[in-house]
Amino acid sequence: MKRKLLKEKKAAVKVSTRLIGDNDMKRPVYKLIYLLIVLFLIGMCMVTILPTMWIFASAFKDTKEFLAVPPTIIPRSFEPAKIVQVWKNVKFIRYLRNSGIIIAGDLAFTVLFNGMAGYVFSKLKPAGSKFIYRLIFITMLLPTSMNMIPLYSSFVKFPILGINITGSFIPLWLMSGFSAFNIMLFKSFFDSVPASIVEAARIDGSTEVGIFLRIIIPLSKPIVMVVSIFTIVAAWGNFMWPFLILKKETMQPVSVMLYNMKSQLSVDKYMVVMMLSVIPPLTVFLCFSRQIMGGVTLGGVKE
Repeated sequence: MKRKLLKEKKAAVKVSTRLIGDNDMKRPVYKLIYLLIVLFLIGMCMVTILPTMWIFASAFKDTKEFLAVPPTIIPRSFEPAKIVQVWKNVKFIRYLRNSGIIIAGDLAFTVLFNGMAGYVFSKLKPAGSKFIYRLIFITMLLPTSMNMIPLYSSFVKFPILGINITGSFIPLWLMSGFSAFNIMLFKSFFDSVPASIVEAARIDGSTEVGIFLRIIIPLSKPIVMVVSIFTIVAAWGNFMWPFLILKKETMQPVSVMLYNMKSQLSVDKYMVVMMLSVIPPLTVFLCFSRQIMGGVTLGGVKE
């Protein structure tokens, strides 16, 4: 009897968590709604996938085939040697290295400063921390165009020091050191860390910085990985600030190179450059898709 009741309870829970239950699917109206939802999702998948597939297919076409009307879906010509040629002529490895330097600095500043801010709001909670946390949350609602001129002016004449730090990677790293979204993610996860662990470390004489680096960060590997993935994807696609800050071509990342090379290469070779620039973020997503999809809710569910 108990097993039967347990099975019925599990079945009821299973049905309640679905958008359309098994009983609803017996009615023609719900079948139609279900079909429309599936068709809509398939359409959204096609909208997001087709542009990337088109780039990969066009990279192997010559200029004549690329401009042909009607366009060919599967390339008739296959020139893999063109990829090696474009790689060498464009010096893609240099721009790839610059993007790697920017990403490495962004990761360090993001985890260190945003993580420490989340730790302060979660565990230390000094006077006025709730008010400051609300102000940080409000900054997420402001348009990014509002802070462009003040930020750029600060980089041209850095406060206190009075030096110009444009033309270096430092401004890009500094901007990564403050992210309201990442601070909220860190705080949400740190709230789930037992306070007794922090108190025990304080009794042992550890400083707050030591607690953060030696205890909190090792216990927070899931959220650190999620924030790192978000940072890598954002830094790879960041165009505006590298374009404004880095004037030397030898320091520019892949995103700026794509803009500069648009008028210097033929259409088919430009497609090769676009394909090469798509591969790294696509690889990151395929390897860490589970962490990316679950990153927003990580730490927000109380057990």
